Amino acid sequence: MISIGIVDRIEGEFVIVEIFEKIYTFPKEMFPEDVSEGDVISFNVEIKKNDTEDRRKMMEEKLKKLIDKNS
Repeated sequence: MISIGIVDRIEGEFVIVEIFEKIYTFPKEMFPEDVSEGDVISFNVEIKKNDTEDRRKMMEEKLKKLIDKNS
């Protein structure tokens, strides 16, 4: 899914972006160095299925260890 936003302003280390008439704040490090007010930007959001599954397994293992430790 690709979303289009407009850089509303830059406040210190944060970039304030308007997306679908809502305002969001992002760390400036996520943007190219030359980002500026009024820039039209795009975000490509995707679910990383393999990474998600790996993380779920890791969290299940941590929970199991915690439960075993307290039993």
